[in-house]
This record gives sequence, C-alpha cells and structure tokens, in this order.
Amino acid sequence: MKFFEFQKSFSDFPVFNYQDIRKLNPKFHRNQLLQWRKKGYIIRIRNGYYMFPHTQINEDFLYLCSNKIFKPSYVSLESALAYYGLIPESAFLITAISTNKTSRFNTTIGNFSYHSLKHEYYQGYTLVNRNNISFKLAYPEKALLDLLYIRKPNTLTEVSELRLNRFELNEIITSDKWHFYLETFKSKAINKRAALITSYAND
Repeated sequence: MKFFEFQKSFSDFPVFNYQDIRKLNPKFHRNQLLQWRKKGYIIRIRNGYYMFPHTQINEDFLYLCSNKIFKPSYVSLESALAYYGLIPESAFLITAISTNKTSRFNTTIGNFSYHSLKHEYYQGYTLVNRNNISFKLAYPEKALLDLLYIRKPNTLTEVSELRLNRFELNEIITSDKWHFYLETFKSKAINKRAALITSYAND
C-alpha cells in the first residue's frame, strides 16, 4: 500500500494501530509502519499506536489517545472535573481510570496517568462525540467519586485543596447519579469523604 492511499483511507482515524490497518488491508506488512515512521510520515504515540504529523493536538484528541493507548480506560479524576468546570483547567496530564495496574506514560504529545479501579467500580462513563472525535469520559458525579477513592481527602482542609467549584458542586451532589454511584462503592470511607464534600459545598 502506498502512503497516499493509506493516508486517504485513514483520514478519519486520528489514532490508529497495526490491527486497524490489517482490517482494511489483510496483506499489509508491519515493516511498512517502521519505514513511514522513519520518513516522518507518521508519529508513534505509544504501544503501536500512531498519528499523522498534521493532526491537531487538542484536549479532545488527547482524551481519545488516553482511551486508545491503555485499555480499558476512561478519562476521569482531574481531567474530567476540569472538563465539566468543577476545578480550574489542569496541565497537560490526562488522568484516567483503568482496571489494569496504575501506570503513567510520558509521550511526545502529552503525559497520561492511569489509576487502577476494581472491576465492579469500572462504570459511570459516557461516550462523548465532539469535533469528529469520540472518547470515553466519566460523568461528573463519577469523576468526583473516583477522585475521593484515589486521592483520599479525609479532612475539610484536604477537600478545600482540591479547588472544587462550590456552585457547580451543589448540582453534582444532589443528583441521582451521585447517590447511585456512591452506593456502588459500598464503602464507609467513601461515604465519609462524600459527607466532607457536602460540608465543603454548603460552607
């Protein structure tokens, strides 16, 4: 396959890997990716995933990359909370939840952090379609509960250090989703931290 044909066929694939190409062309050889990479036609992100050099690197693209390069995973914690306006915008560290081991990858396009969660807690996310890109993102309620589980703020001082937007927070902690996902954790520690969140929001 010539690169021009490949680029045309994968113009709608912001991130792709060898398996994606083989679905379109079963005879495609992996060495071709290495040759294209050496020529600068494609850029390796991580773990066999690639992008085109002209791809615009924005928040949506980084969220998609986060989903792709470490599976299964969904964007959550600080990144999701910033997306919903619950905390100030974060730096280029994309935070996510996975059922795999806690990991971090620093790449040429951004840094990606994954925190491990038990299988029974791996829920509470949706597929966001924005700017022709789709990515899995936690609901705001679940992103906040993931934060309580991972960061473990156990005092009001520690909660205040999370820099949560009180106005937005009140809408979250009174929603049905908040109570539903809170119950799924079945944890006295999480319930205690959730109570601290309520005290902080009403302060």
